[in-house]
Amino acid sequence: HMLPSWGGTECIELMKDNPIPKFDASNPFIGLSRDTYAFQCEEDMMLCEAKICNFMKEVLLPLAVETNAVILCGGLAGICMLTRLLHRMIDLESSKWGNTTPFTVVCYCNIMPPLYRHKGRATASGEPE
Repeated sequence: HMLPSWGGTECIELMKDNPIPKFDASNPFIGLSRDTYAFQCEEDMMLCEAKICNFMKEVLLPLAVETNAVILCGGLAGICMLTRLLHRMIDLESSKWGNTTPFTVVCYCNIMPPLYRHKGRATASGEPE
């Protein structure tokens, strides 16, 4: 995926501390409403994330292993639900692959200000060292 998947649990926590700006066609938060989120309640959000994790475990990761895939995903922690869940599932499944992951994950950043403010290196999960 090439656009961030806003609205997951980490994104909601991030937005509590940093409210999204009013609508502006140039801001990266287009599609988010100031006081509403993508889910009706936290239980719905957790259920959705569990279903996505199951899909990644049962379908996406086996396909990536089989094809030696290159997976592109967002590189800013707390922004993209799909990236966070993908890295969680890779961590949980990594014991199957030993020391070498049979596919490649490339993280990118399409929101430049946080990238330039970052002072350290990022780990594979997108979290600063």
